[in-house]
Amino acid sequence: MEEKDFIKEKIVGQKGSWKKRGKKVILLFLSGMIFSLGAFLTAAFLFPLLPKTEKKKEKETVAFSESESTELESSTEETEAIEDVVQSEIQKFDFPISAYDSMMGNLKNIIQEGEKSLVDVEISSGGADLLTKEKKQGNGIILEKTGDSLFVLFPWNSEEGEEYRIHFFREKEVEGTKVSESKKDGILILSVPLSAFNEKEMEKLSLIPRGNSRLLQRGETLIGIGAPSGKLYSTVFSYVSYLSYEEPAIDGILEEIELQLAEKGEGNIFFLNTAGQLVGFARGSEESYPRITGLSDCLEYLARLSNGNALPYLGIRVQNTTKKMAELGIPEGIYISEVEEGSPAYNAGIQPGDVLKKGNGEELSSVKTFQEALLKQNPGEIYRIAVLRYNGKEYVELEFSCPLGTR
Repeated sequence: MEEKDFIKEKIVGQKGSWKKRGKKVILLFLSGMIFSLGAFLTAAFLFPLLPKTEKKKEKETVAFSESESTELESSTEETEAIEDVVQSEIQKFDFPISAYDSMMGNLKNIIQEGEKSLVDVEISSGGADLLTKEKKQGNGIILEKTGDSLFVLFPWNSEEGEEYRIHFFREKEVEGTKVSESKKDGILILSVPLSAFNEKEMEKLSLIPRGNSRLLQRGETLIGIGAPSGKLYSTVFSYVSYLSYEEPAIDGILEEIELQLAEKGEGNIFFLNTAGQLVGFARGSEESYPRITGLSDCLEYLARLSNGNALPYLGIRVQNTTKKMAELGIPEGIYISEVEEGSPAYNAGIQPGDVLKKGNGEELSSVKTFQEALLKQNPGEIYRIAVLRYNGKEYVELEFSCPLGTR
């Protein structure tokens, strides 16, 4: 088959006129002018932003010159006396130094007056004579005075056969007699005959004024005297950090007072308010420390013990029923949350969850009425108790006879 050849033609444009060529020249000229103007403006804008080249600096040499003097020149400018500076700064405060001095002076007086009531107690036991007896030290405070006796509050758990020598105002030594005690509370009352003191010594004796611990408030300052460091006539300052007026306790409710103290005390401490009144005390060896015993809660105990009477003991932890308890169907009354093992209540058959209603046939509407009724009894007496107990369906009344123990 015969191959076909393609004809290649050279395409040539038509020649333009001189007018068209002139227009092209003018357009090219104008385009060049516009481009040049844009380049100039761009350069003018960017030039200040370009980094400038600096002249090469000559290398700096390090030279050490000898100092003219190794001694510091003293300033010839006069300075204000340090006393004037301190006084000037103090005057800027609303609380002047005179008020501070007055406050500290009052605290010092409170401590000195309170310490007039402090006593040092020497406890001896065992052995045939004073040389062979085992001796311990403690401290107490003069709490009350009658026509012929002086009574000392001594936080201590006594042991059989102990003897007590009481030192007054650091020099006078008198034999003390155990009046009564509450082992449950760690309280011992000692007495001393007033006949052991002469007229001048009687003038030195001072009763500690008593305050109301239930008037204390959080943040209130308390002064601890006694033996917070383990040595008699040492002092500690603290403040009330926690208060509870109805803390469930064994056979009643107590005021719980907790103090802010740096560390556990080593000896008995008696706490005074800023009026110099005794409002509480604590044994340094107690695990509950720095919780203290409020004085108002134990005045009846102390009065009874000072009269030589022991405190009755039932052994139930109680509280007044609350609104939440009522919502759960618990009857109104005195709720028993705990029964101490081996206590008279435990041996009689009283159980946690019972609601106390009557004591010796009398209605008991609150823990306070129960405490007052119990304190009228004596250890060894039979105390008849009526409680409500839940049997799985309803609350039924049960009665128990409890021979009271000694607190």
